[in-house]
Amino acid sequence: MYRALFFVPLFLIEITTLLLLSLSPMVRPTRATLFCLALMLGVFAVWALSGFGYPSALVPLTLNIVSKFLAFAVVLTLFFPRRSRRQQAP
Repeated sequence: MYRALFFVPLFLIEITTLLLLSLSPMVRPTRATLFCLALMLGVFAVWALSGFGYPSALVPLTLNIVSKFLAFAVVLTLFFPRRSRRQQAP
C-alpha cells in the first residue's frame, strides 16, 4: 500500500510532464520515445516484483542502471530533430 502511495504520483508526474512537453514546438514525442518509456516502465515493474531493493545486490543494481539509461533515452528521443519529407523518402 505504501509503495502505491509513493510510486503512483511519481508515474503520474512523469506522464504529465511528457504530455506538457509535447505542447512545446521543440519537443516531439516519437514512436521511439514511447517505446523507451514503455521499456522503462517495464523495468520498474520487474524491479517492483523483486521488491525495489537497494542497488547493492546484482539484480537491483542492474535494474537501476538499465532504468537510468532508458530514462536518458526517453529524454534524448524527445529532442530528435524533425526530418523533412525529402529526407524520409529513399
